Amino acid sequence: NKTITLDMGGKKLFNTTDLWDNPNKEAANWSLISVREGGDLTITGNGTFAAKENDCYAVDVQDGANLVIKNGTFVGNIHAVYVFEGTATIDGGTYSVQQKYPDESKAYEFVLNCYDANRANDTAKIIVNGGTFQNFDPMNNQAEGKGTSFVAAGVGVDHVDGKFTAKSGMIAQVVDADGKSVKAYKSLSAALTDATAGQAVKLLNSVNDEKYVEVEANVTLDLNGYNITDVKLLWVTGKIIDSAANKGVVSATKYLLPADNGYAPVYNSTTST
Repeated sequence: NKTITLDMGGKKLFNTTDLWDNPNKEAANWSLISVREGGDLTITGNGTFAAKENDCYAVDVQDGANLVIKNGTFVGNIHAVYVFEGTATIDGGTYSVQQKYPDESKAYEFVLNCYDANRANDTAKIIVNGGTFQNFDPMNNQAEGKGTSFVAAGVGVDHVDGKFTAKSGMIAQVVDADGKSVKAYKSLSAALTDATAGQAVKLLNSVNDEKYVEVEANVTLDLNGYNITDVKLLWVTGKIIDSAANKGVVSATKYLLPADNGYAPVYNSTTST
């Protein structure tokens, strides 16, 4: 039940002999750092946690403990951060794995991971506010099944050369045809302008300061349960959907929807018009 801040001071923590289940399985030694028994650990100081290849994770959380990572480099095997029971909040840092998941189609899909049953009953959580992840999209991965998202509300993800960087304070997210993150934006209009055919723009927060919203042909705007209000003109030649269970609202002074554009529903509360 201790509260500790670990300031790495730029140092490196690593192992050269196997730690996994050492001295035995009951010890549940899976990582370089394990937060347990209701402990509360904050990691800072831009250190490096480098697990021996094909051995252990970088960090894990057990017994309902709490972990906050401010920065640093975390290199694991299959998982860099694993939560069996408790909460890991990731505010920054870089994350990667050496040993990949055996199924090549999911090779990098578990850089962050929770114990499935405990995530399902809400006793294991990962919350991503920031950080950079190698070959792993924290907004859309398969860690807890297809389409898993660990990002907090208002957090988007930029993807450049295999690196996915989480950014807070975002309004909209461009995703590709597979739903993978492309780029996050602080304004809806900028996201819609940059989106190309086959891509979608997903709201990360409600919008009430856009006067003109245009959804171009072959681009989808996903309300994602958020609202677009106080728009003077909504011009749609693409498509508007809402993937959330609780539908968002679109409210505009004028709507320009071509008569032959029957595939462009506009949601207003729970009723589409």
